[in-house]
Amino acid sequence: MAIKYTVPGTRTISLGSTLSDLRETCQLAADDRLIIEYEPYPLDAIDSAFGKLRDGQLNGRAVIVFP
Repeated sequence: MAIKYTVPGTRTISLGSTLSDLRETCQLAADDRLIIEYEPYPLDAIDSAFGKLRDGQLNGRAVIVFP
């Protein structure tokens, strides 16, 4: 699973899933330098979330919020 990391004031990069990447990602999280982009959707809007995913319109991840 790739993780997007935004260097403040610069660019967004995608971190892969090697052990070295995992260590770097954990350090970024510990340093509070990780920005994870997501869009929450209520359960009754799951069709909308899938539609945006299918159409490439999501910014980050879709998160389904259960009541």
